[in-house]
Amino acid sequence: MARDRDGHRCVLCGKPKEDGRKLIVGLHGAVCSDCVTLCGEILLTGGEGDVPSEPASRTVLDQLLAMTLEIAKPEHGQVILGEGNTSAKDGATLWIKASGQQMAGIGADSFVQVDLDRVVSSLGEDGWSDEDCRRFLNESRTGPAGGIPSTETFMHAWLQTLPDVGFVAHTHPTTTLGVMCGPRAAEFAECRYFPDQIVLCGPRSVLVPYVAPGLALAKAIRDACTSFTGETGWRPKTVLLENHGLIALGKTPNEAIAACLMTEKAAKIFVAAGEPRPLTDDEVAHIYNWTDEHFRQGKIWSD
Repeated sequence: MARDRDGHRCVLCGKPKEDGRKLIVGLHGAVCSDCVTLCGEILLTGGEGDVPSEPASRTVLDQLLAMTLEIAKPEHGQVILGEGNTSAKDGATLWIKASGQQMAGIGADSFVQVDLDRVVSSLGEDGWSDEDCRRFLNESRTGPAGGIPSTETFMHAWLQTLPDVGFVAHTHPTTTLGVMCGPRAAEFAECRYFPDQIVLCGPRSVLVPYVAPGLALAKAIRDACTSFTGETGWRPKTVLLENHGLIALGKTPNEAIAACLMTEKAAKIFVAAGEPRPLTDDEVAHIYNWTDEHFRQGKIWSD
């Protein structure tokens, strides 16, 4: 057993700090989360039977659950009560928070699995009533009926078809929502005020005028994102909904979490500054294309 009193390396497997998901530091050293998982599996089997030499990777649902619980922490100010929803792409299916469930304290049984392609295909439909939409979403479930899919499943499904998107977080951050309900929503969406806002939220946000949640909102988001990419050449990273809230996109859970938290910080700065000076297009482009910032992104977004 290697001793590492400073907690930089796992005393069981020797894995350095930067390689382990987490290090649990004690009096005589640290143990990585992989070894903790493996020990748990050995205890469950009594040391007999098939115990994997390496701990199994977290499932997509595990990652979605962890992301949702992190975003819902009260100190982040992203959601209260039954607000918001999250989703993750899992092969040909989509995991989505069940309607009416609170993100804080949520469990794995509060997510519903739906057929991704089937839901995306609905964006070509016209004239559906609210009842038609509800029936369609209920019939799109592919797993156990542990709840009914959120009415915002339509927008999550379409956003999950974008390149490098595997996790979507939709929240109602207090300060951001305040800006989205005011006359300066477009200014906040189109401008950037400090480097980390560019690094974690993209060089500009997509702005969607208010549309009631459901199929109509999904179509409005599709049209706004398509227009945004055609105009700028950029992939959407954050989507701001007037009088509604925020959508953050990520290839990993950490990428979506970072965009949620940094958007809310940016909104607080926007309000506190009164008349903030936006960065110029050249200043934004420099940060957006800077190799050093790409390195930082990878470290922050790694899962």
